[in-house]
Amino acid sequence: ILRTNQIQDTGTNVAANISGGVVTFTNTPLGITLQGYHRARPASTTVASGNIVGSFTQQGNSVGVTISGANKWTLGSAGVWSINAKIYVYGTNNPGLAGFSITKNGSEYCNSVVDTAGFNGSNGDFAHNIVCTAEFVANDYIQIKNIGNFTGISGDNDYNSHVVITKLGVLS
Repeated sequence: ILRTNQIQDTGTNVAANISGGVVTFTNTPLGITLQGYHRARPASTTVASGNIVGSFTQQGNSVGVTISGANKWTLGSAGVWSINAKIYVYGTNNPGLAGFSITKNGSEYCNSVVDTAGFNGSNGDFAHNIVCTAEFVANDYIQIKNIGNFTGISGDNDYNSHVVITKLGVLS
């Protein structure tokens, strides 16, 4: 058991005080440190069912993730990663099915499919989301595949279409 009411650096500078089980930092830590992070937005394009969705443009900083060919992300280290893909689809009147698959090393891994038969009379425009949280090893790669009946992807803004990849941690 370690009991203390103060944490100091190797000098005499106080980093934090502890009182009543509450830690108060002298200099509040700013930001977060992630082991892996990447955000991208797709270009508006057409994509046939069964094809890989692309082309994506990186937005902001990327840590521990490499994008190649504008549609293939390589994860630089082993751990638990979360992939969130929200894609605005359009272009098919009365689509029967809308869906994406996140592939892992070329094989379908996580799927999200919506039976859109209830959208009769619609032009097929809507945002579709898939979230996949799973364990990966270093250098696994992921891609997003169209497994639905729509033909178009809109990259008009960050709110409608984006992919965010975040490393949550390492299993111990």
